[in-house]
Amino acid sequence: MQTELKLKEDNLLEKKVGIVNAEMPFWKRISIYSTFLVIAFFLGLFSMWLSERETVQQRDAARINLRMITMENRLASAIIKVRRGEYESARIAAGNFFTDLRAEINRKDTAFNAKQLEAVKPILAQRDELIDLLAQKDPSIGDRLAELYLTFADVN
Repeated sequence: MQTELKLKEDNLLEKKVGIVNAEMPFWKRISIYSTFLVIAFFLGLFSMWLSERETVQQRDAARINLRMITMENRLASAIIKVRRGEYESARIAAGNFFTDLRAEINRKDTAFNAKQLEAVKPILAQRDELIDLLAQKDPSIGDRLAELYLTFADVN
């Protein structure tokens, strides 16, 4: 009687909890485990793709920022060198600024928007005149370069 009652309780428990006496076949367990592993792999892959995408965007923004800061520093360097009387090195620094500015304007992923591009073109138009004044060691070039620097800084 007691064993019969125990069997009924076990049977009820098995139905209630979902315990099955027959073991699942090996191939079915492997397919379920494989499915979970593939799902986990793709979830990890997706999260890595999202973080990589965000990192690439941050890297591109940093590169653009670096290009702009480099141009600004080259122009500032030219101003400082003119103030010190080093016209040849100032000419080289100003030439590098204008070369970088032209390259930035011609880039397809330029840091300038349409309004900024229109504001930067007059700066580029002054290139030959400013380089000539630097080559002639004209003392007034320092003020012209300072005005150019302020104009360029306002564009950014």
